[in-house]
This record gives sequence, C-alpha cells and structure tokens, in this order.
Amino acid sequence: ARRMLLREILELDAGAVVQLDREVQEPADLLLDGKLIARGDVVIVDGNYGLRVTEVVSTPLSR
Repeated sequence: ARRMLLREILELDAGAVVQLDREVQEPADLLLDGKLIARGDVVIVDGNYGLRVTEVVSTPLSR
C-alpha cells in the first residue's frame, strides 16, 4: 500500500508524481493517522489520478 504522511502531501507541488500501487477503477482505502476514514476508486480526472470517494467510514473528529 502507498503511504504518505500529511506533511509529505502538503509539501507536494503542482505536477508532482505520486506512484500508486493501484490501477484505475481499483478500490482504495483512505486512512488518516492509521484509521480508515473512507473508501473509493482510483480514477483519472483531466489526465490526473484521483480518488472517487464511494463510502465515508468515519470522520476524523469522531472517536
């Protein structure tokens, strides 16, 4: 699984390339601080990869 710290994500510049371990339309999990917060599918939007959120599991503020 591809993991990045929030700090690393915030340091990305426009045009940065992040290699994923998923193919387009494959499911992917979105985790925050190791906690699953959403699930989605890898998509291409205007030539860029993105995540289409299909399910929100929990919010970062709920504990």
